[in-house]
Amino acid sequence: MITDHAGWAGYHVNLRGHPDPSTAPATELVIALDGSFFAERSLEAADALAAASGLPLRLVAVRPNPADIPSAESYLARVARRAPRVRDLTVEVGSDVATSLAAAAADGALIVMATHARRAVGEVLFGSVADEVLRAADPPVLLVGPNAGVPDPTFATIVLPEDGGPGGRRLRPHAQAWSEHLSAAAWVIQVVSSPGDIPSTDGREAAHVKRVATSLGSSAGWEVLHGADPAEQIVDFAADRRSGLIALSVPARHRVGPDVAGGVALQVVRHAPCPVLALGQER
Repeated sequence: MITDHAGWAGYHVNLRGHPDPSTAPATELVIALDGSFFAERSLEAADALAAASGLPLRLVAVRPNPADIPSAESYLARVARRAPRVRDLTVEVGSDVATSLAAAAADGALIVMATHARRAVGEVLFGSVADEVLRAADPPVLLVGPNAGVPDPTFATIVLPEDGGPGGRRLRPHAQAWSEHLSAAAWVIQVVSSPGDIPSTDGREAAHVKRVATSLGSSAGWEVLHGADPAEQIVDFAADRRSGLIALSVPARHRVGPDVAGGVALQVVRHAPCPVLALGQER
């Protein structure tokens, strides 16, 4: 691992060998860049996942004017020097960034995007572009929040919060595929607000998460957590286990209140110590 002049750490050694790319849940990792330093933060997480998965990286910039293509290509070439696994640079011309990125996802790529995950009444969940990509793309999108790093570059653990809803059921095959490809242990967790003094409630939740974990394979673990703030419990659990990924189903739009799915997803992405493999609502 080396550090360039900007302080970014590039993962130049595949720490887990070379998994067969043909078994990967994606064909490549596509990193969406808009010229901002914040967007470039996603490159570190993407490069680490590329190292662990054996997948190549492609940098994509979307510009509204064909005259901007040369400068955008020069910008992507400069950024590409930081990551040896970059295999392609693409400048798309168009005004709809989300549509361009969703098209890449439709071809089998995993889209990687940085997001501020800001919270304000009436705003979309993760900001305009990230939210639009989540709604437009069928497969999951890798969101790199403002506090996300690479706690474990081997991605040995994936945390899968379970809420019992249809989004979680749609997400499980994706989480399982990444877990198997990375030889990662999946942890299925559910957060309940009760203090654990209602045995029947705890028993039902434990039985449910155990069934989900069993469906993901023999290496999957499970745990029922208790707390008034589900997002805090999820983030703390992932941090304690140095999780490489949190796999999370998210609603299309933000709502107010910590007990609403949108609020929980927003806070998880905002405070997570690792990237979030996010799946939007079914269209």
